[in-house]
Amino acid sequence: MKRVELGIFFCPTALSTENLATVLAQRVLAQDVIVLQGEVGAGKTTFAGALIRAMMSTPCIAGSPAFPLIQEYKIAQGRLLHCDFYRLREEEEISEFAFDEILDHEVVLIEWAERLPPYFLKKNHLAIRFEQRPAGRLLHVFGDLTWRSRIVSMAHSSL
Repeated sequence: MKRVELGIFFCPTALSTENLATVLAQRVLAQDVIVLQGEVGAGKTTFAGALIRAMMSTPCIAGSPAFPLIQEYKIAQGRLLHCDFYRLREEEEISEFAFDEILDHEVVLIEWAERLPPYFLKKNHLAIRFEQRPAGRLLHVFGDLTWRSRIVSMAHSSL
């Protein structure tokens, strides 16, 4: 399916980034793949942590799994797999992972997805590109038509 830009959200603070992630968490369905892209310090980990906390049935601290690369969480939909591929440098490192098994999780959240070859993301996914600006950050949201109504409804939420 064709991916199109579904919206741009402005987040002037870390709290507004967390609030946006919390609103998105209410719209995540089983089998969703969400990829976060952007420079270091752009807010990906802040967003990811808030999304995970909002989806968990029991509270926890969710940070970046940069050292273990992959962290699994129990959520209402089943299991959420949080991947951080910042440290991956070559495709051979990626092929060491059973990526088809990773994508079999109920929800997959990937930071630094731009380090993956495009063919690894076979499922329809939501991509959020973080762009730093002096007054905050812009989150450019891309996806296919299955995501359109969920993202449009976020624009009408109180963030």
